[in-house]
Amino acid sequence: MKKRSGLRRVTAGHLLILVLLTLFALTVLVPFINALTISFITQDEYMQNKMTLFPKEPTLNAYIQISREGWLAPAYLNTIFISACGWLYCITINVLTAYAITRKFPGRKLFYLFLIIPMFFSGGLIPTYLLMVKLGLKNTYRALILPAGVSTYYLMIMSTFFRELPAELEESARLDGASEGRILWSIILPLSKSVLATISLFIIVGFWNSWFEALIYIDKPIRWPLQLHLRRIINQAESAMKDRENLMANITVYSESIRMASVLVTMLPIMCVYPFLQKYFAKGVMIGAVKG
Repeated sequence: MKKRSGLRRVTAGHLLILVLLTLFALTVLVPFINALTISFITQDEYMQNKMTLFPKEPTLNAYIQISREGWLAPAYLNTIFISACGWLYCITINVLTAYAITRKFPGRKLFYLFLIIPMFFSGGLIPTYLLMVKLGLKNTYRALILPAGVSTYYLMIMSTFFRELPAELEESARLDGASEGRILWSIILPLSKSVLATISLFIIVGFWNSWFEALIYIDKPIRWPLQLHLRRIINQAESAMKDRENLMANITVYSESIRMASVLVTMLPIMCVYPFLQKYFAKGVMIGAVKG
C-alpha cells in the first residue's frame, strides 16, 4: 500500500485561482499604499508622480497640520463614545428581539411583519427630523443612536442562528428550572459568539463611518464625529485644488496630502480592531453551517 503524500498536487485551476486572488489583493493594496504614500510626500514629489508607492523624502507635515487644527482628539472621543454606546444599545435591542421572535407567542407573525415593513418603507427624512426636534434630541448624540436601535437585517441573521442551536439544551435547562433570561444569558449567548462578533463588527463600522445623521442633527462642530470632519476636509481640499494661488502658496502641506492623512487617521482604529474579530466574522457569515 502506497502512503499518501502530505503535499497536494498543484493543478492549473489552483494556479488560476492564485493569480485571480493575487490580482484582487493588488486592486485593494495598491490604492491603499498610494494613499499612505501621498500622506507622507511633499507637493513637488506628488506633482511629478501621482501614483508613487515609495516616498523619496517622507515628511510628517500633513499629520502635524491635522494635529494642530485641534479637531482630531475631540472627534475621536465623540466617535468612540457614539460607537460604544450605539453598539451596546443596538446589540442589546437586537439580541432581545431576535430571541423573542424565535419563541412562540400570540401575534408573533404580525409582530414579525411589523419588523419587516421598515426594510421597504421609511418615515422619510423630513418627518424624522421634525420628530427628533419635537423630542428635544437635536444637538444630542441620542439622535444618532436611538433611530438605529433595531435592524431587520440583523434580526433575521440572529433569529436564524438562534433557531439552529440544539433545542435539547433549552429543554434540559427548563427542566432544571431555568428562566428565559437565564437560558438566553447562560446558554444562547455563549454559543453565539460568532454571530454576535459579526453583527458587532457591522454595528461598530456603521456608527464609525456615519456622518449624514450628524450633518443633519448636530450643529456644533465640537460634537462632530470623525467622518463629518473628514467630509469637511475633503470639501476644503477640492476647493483648494480649484484655487491655484492657494495651491502653489502651500508647498509643504498641500490639500491632497492632508486629505489622505485624514482618511488614514479616521480608518486606523477599524483596521486595528478587525483582525481580532476576523475568525468570528468568518464563522458568523456562514449561518446554517454545522456548529460545534
